[in-house]
Amino acid sequence: MTDTVYLRGLNVDGVQFGGVNGIVFNTGHRLTIANCVVRHFSGAGILIQPTSGVEIFSITDTVSSDTVSKVSFIFRRPARRSSPACSST
Repeated sequence: MTDTVYLRGLNVDGVQFGGVNGIVFNTGHRLTIANCVVRHFSGAGILIQPTSGVEIFSITDTVSSDTVSKVSFIFRRPARRSSPACSST
């Protein structure tokens, strides 16, 4: 996967929308957040929870305030593949 997301100069405010999380990164190869303000969310201001593969992210000159969690990282291990049982006679 080579998708790249670049967020710059945004004011993400959840006060009027009652949002749980501000910026959520689930899939993609690279996320860059620069010069942003994220505030007034009942969950995470920035939630990074990749579902697969190795992701690259960068957060610079960004403020996350008035949220329960400023920046949250949730890394899930890929599900293990089970191999079928083999039997010999």
